[in-house]
Amino acid sequence: TGVQTCALPIYQFDPELIARVDACPLSDLEKIHYTMRLLNIKSKDIADAMHISTRAVEMQRYRINKKIGNRPNDLPHSN
Repeated sequence: TGVQTCALPIYQFDPELIARVDACPLSDLEKIHYTMRLLNIKSKDIADAMHISTRAVEMQRYRINKKIGNRPNDLPHSN
């Protein structure tokens, strides 16, 4: 899928995380944002990496939360 292609290094080390993200009804871009959120990456760092504004990251996060809600299994990933 799109997340596996874009996040290949993450997929190689944590296929369970990617499987959790792939199960969500999100677009490929939203899945990338959601994966970064689960990895506890700050909005500013995501914005810098994706060459977008911090506000755009926060809006994307809001839209994702609206689509999937606040799911208990989606706590930040720790390993």
